[in-house]
Amino acid sequence: MQTPPWGRWLAASLIVLGSLWVEFRPAPSVEHPFASEQIPAGAAIGDWNTVLRRVPAGLFKAVAPNGEALTNIASGEPLLASTVGDHDQTTPAGWWSIEMTLPTSARPGDRAQIVLLDAGSTVPAIVVAGVADDPLGSGLGIVAVPGDQAADVAAAAVEGRVAIMIATG
Repeated sequence: MQTPPWGRWLAASLIVLGSLWVEFRPAPSVEHPFASEQIPAGAAIGDWNTVLRRVPAGLFKAVAPNGEALTNIASGEPLLASTVGDHDQTTPAGWWSIEMTLPTSARPGDRAQIVLLDAGSTVPAIVVAGVADDPLGSGLGIVAVPGDQAADVAAAAVEGRVAIMIATG
């Protein structure tokens, strides 16, 4: 009579348990900030309007829930590196921000020229917040212009007498 092959059974059981663990182990996850309420472009972002949720690791680029919204962020949307930034880094001192219709290709930090159609003059500008990716959205974004020309640009924008050119590259 021989003894049962306990060692083989134990080894086979360990292999089966190990393969089951590899197959069904939980995916690694990290905490990522999501908007807990509607955050309009230009609004401050902090712990009062965000909530941390667990997401699979590597799904989103890490972003800190502070700074300003560069675009409109709907409630429940994740904060992304492209939607959160520091307004002070993109707008020079003494410049004013104005909401106006922008091309969908405009991104925060892009250089632009605003053409005042009635005067035929141009005003330098910087895109502060681009247009939301919503196809039914307003098409409005935010640009910063020098303070001494802000009133002229704002008046022309309200009356639809402006065209905007975005620098490429």
